[in-house]
Amino acid sequence: MTTESIPLERFNTAADSLIVAMLEDLFCSRELAVRVVLARPFGSVEEAAEYADAALFRLPDEVVRDAVNAHPAIGGKVAPGSHSAKEQSQALASQAGSSAPHRSGEDQGAESTSDTLARIRQVSADYEQRFGYRYLVRAAGLSAADILADLTSRMGNDDVSEWLITRKNLASINDLRLHNAIADHQPAHPAPAHNPTHNPSQHSAPRTQEAAS
Repeated sequence: MTTESIPLERFNTAADSLIVAMLEDLFCSRELAVRVVLARPFGSVEEAAEYADAALFRLPDEVVRDAVNAHPAIGGKVAPGSHSAKEQSQALASQAGSSAPHRSGEDQGAESTSDTLARIRQVSADYEQRFGYRYLVRAAGLSAADILADLTSRMGNDDVSEWLITRKNLASINDLRLHNAIADHQPAHPAPAHNPTHNPSQHSAPRTQEAAS
């Protein structure tokens, strides 16, 4: 499932169940989606993203691990048109044509990418066996070589350090997706904030159970 960009005002006022479904698709986590929905309204997309980031780091490890493992493996099969497909497309652009016979030296770039992707898949499997969860990186803007270098480097991390890095990458992916999903159009002369005392860190208790149903 993919989402069209919606105005911030609609994000703040639409039914809880509708926005939970949207955010669950973005975050790969219903628990995180519910927490963000119950913290509305937000004064900007950035404020929503900051709250989602903080909320992610308050979730139990097992919930975060489920979200990590819900992301497709780098270099593996992804649903066409999905968020992951778009995010991996630049790094893995040569994957589709890399299996074709190489006719000349002009195909060396594709061959190199194919070899790199094969190596990514191999090391990713080793990573998953080593740490017990899927390798996750914000792939947008990275090349296949960048991803392989990051993956290889992280294989040497201790468990605590790697889990923190994984959480940070998940938060970064969530941030990117949220900014793409919400259109935050600020007026030329901004009016006073709808809720000037709104502080995302103060949202600790649900205002309603609608979102969780």
